[in-house]
Amino acid sequence: MRFAWKCELKQTRIAVSFSDEYKGYYPLLNEPYCKRCCNYGETEKTCKFHLRDKVDRTFAIGLYQKSSEDLLSKHIRQLKQWRNRCVPLGLAMALCLDEVYKIKGIDCLVPVPLHKDELKHDKNSSIEYNHAFELATIISRYSDDKLAVIDVLTKRRPEKMRSQPTYEDRWSSSKDLYQCEDHRAVARTSILLIDDVRTSGATASACAKALLDAGAKKVSLFVAGVNKYEGPTPQL
Repeated sequence: MRFAWKCELKQTRIAVSFSDEYKGYYPLLNEPYCKRCCNYGETEKTCKFHLRDKVDRTFAIGLYQKSSEDLLSKHIRQLKQWRNRCVPLGLAMALCLDEVYKIKGIDCLVPVPLHKDELKHDKNSSIEYNHAFELATIISRYSDDKLAVIDVLTKRRPEKMRSQPTYEDRWSSSKDLYQCEDHRAVARTSILLIDDVRTSGATASACAKALLDAGAKKVSLFVAGVNKYEGPTPQL
């Protein structure tokens, strides 16, 4: 399948066009950031936000800023209203996977699930969708290794992380929130978990724990944007 959207790597940014019309660019994540969890403004030595994390490493296109009008942040916000925004973001993630991070040794992609009551509704078609699954599908199709999408995680109940005021509340709310429905599919595999944004890491870590408990060997995370956590430093 060919898309009207196109993404091209241009040094420190990804140029985005639609039907050959340039729309802008996604800025890549610049130093300094923690190489373990992508927490912006930190280094791996100073960052405390991954110390209880079950995710081996986090990768991201760039920085997500809630109030910013940069194209990456804008498309991430629109992803939950328009299903077709998964196309440029997914293409950019596939490009980063192959040419920026050059991630190897991954066996499959696993999207972060939504509860059935949390599925998004496309404003144009009213189709229900999980944006993480849509991103994973595009990455699978356009990355060099054509990694399979294994949709094995389920979410036990609706839970909005953004409604949790503190880092500790997020981690508490995400405990035992996810389960793996097919242990054989993930046994002894290296998994790349797919989502739109990482903030505290609570959701990704809870998903990773469910996969590791089911027999996965290693779980990394790939998001479109990393949201700099502005709350107090976690007490570990």
